[in-house]
Amino acid sequence: MGVATTVDGASAGLHERPVEAATSEAFRSTNLDIVRAVAALAVLTGHSYILSGHYLNPAELRPDHLLLTNMAAGVWLFFALSGYLIAGPHIAALAAGRPLPDLRSYALRRVSRIYPLYLVAFLIAALVAPISPISHWWQWPVHLTLLHNLVPGEEQAVLFASWTLTIEALFYLVVPIAARAVRRVHPGPIGLAPLTGGVLALWAGSLVLTAMADVVQPTHIKVGLWLRFLLPSTLCMFCPGLLVSVAALHREDGRVGRVWRSLRDRPLAWLALAGVFGLMGCLLETRTWSSFIYDAERIPFAVASGIVVALAVAQPERRSLPFRIGAALGLVSYGIYLWQAVILQIVFPKRLWLAPLARTGPLPLLVHWLYLLALTLVLSTVSWFVLERPVMTWARQYARRQRQRRLTGPAGPPLRPPVGTTSGTERSPAPSR
Repeated sequence: MGVATTVDGASAGLHERPVEAATSEAFRSTNLDIVRAVAALAVLTGHSYILSGHYLNPAELRPDHLLLTNMAAGVWLFFALSGYLIAGPHIAALAAGRPLPDLRSYALRRVSRIYPLYLVAFLIAALVAPISPISHWWQWPVHLTLLHNLVPGEEQAVLFASWTLTIEALFYLVVPIAARAVRRVHPGPIGLAPLTGGVLALWAGSLVLTAMADVVQPTHIKVGLWLRFLLPSTLCMFCPGLLVSVAALHREDGRVGRVWRSLRDRPLAWLALAGVFGLMGCLLETRTWSSFIYDAERIPFAVASGIVVALAVAQPERRSLPFRIGAALGLVSYGIYLWQAVILQIVFPKRLWLAPLARTGPLPLLVHWLYLLALTLVLSTVSWFVLERPVMTWARQYARRQRQRRLTGPAGPPLRPPVGTTSGTERSPAPSR
């Protein structure tokens, strides 16, 4: 595979690495791991209120309620990260006219990353939850194959946080298919304008589909809700990451270069701008009486997520203690996301006696957050070292062996043709004496 490089070597970004290797967890970015940690902890914080035995009113405009009810928007940040990390190597290959990432290695790494831990978390949620979430046999294959988000009413039926995993899995599937379709139509390198235009068209199309689902919801509530959270409607939340991938390839070209240098030199200003867009999303999300206005929050949240991901890519890697702690949390962020949901489903609503201070208020909220965080960190750390990392390491090594085998053949390295015969259109050189 070729190397999709950028001119700027100041920051070790995704596109400075081999296209195929860039999809591997062996190559990690401290900054992006910190963003993963922020997204996972945001979701955990928003859900920790459930340990009080109550739900927050999403229409409440009190600052603390507004913040807590919108912490679950951390899932949008996860989607933007996936847009950059998963689609990025494919976009880099299309832009350079180089080979696309190997499909078998890509598929093996994606499955090994999300499925083993999901399987464990799903089985615990299905078998240990005080109220059995499974009442029909067909729910087992639907959820075990990560297809539950495609069945109306099953999105959060067993493990409520896993609705995003169907979307992620389908995104993993769509990316290489779309990249190969584009390559078939346009086999050569693709410039900045076509790539940017394609991503923006995809973004706009996804928003149109979301609006169409919002039109359906008032008369068909279940179907409308289902349509709003399918991949076509949520694809708009991956698009900011795709745009960051395109921009990273042209980080020294004209206007893109000026914006990229601004991201590198003025991070606080850009973070403030992301905060403004995030606040806009929070305010729109309080308009629960209209799903159309409610879903308009996807636009500012997507912009805010894109800015955060762009900042993480543009900024140089830092190795001070706070950044190392954030990166360590990023390593176990997937576990944090799943285990907090498992814990909440075991405790709420029938086992609230397991939660300390099961009531509302600032002090109980702090206690609940610390309680949920402590349990989640223990479980996610154990699952990382016992399950996730070993499986991913095996997947990388297996993919590497298979790649070597395809290159060398089953009987070892290819033999040189005999002297005096031809290989292709060229004659083998005579052996040196």
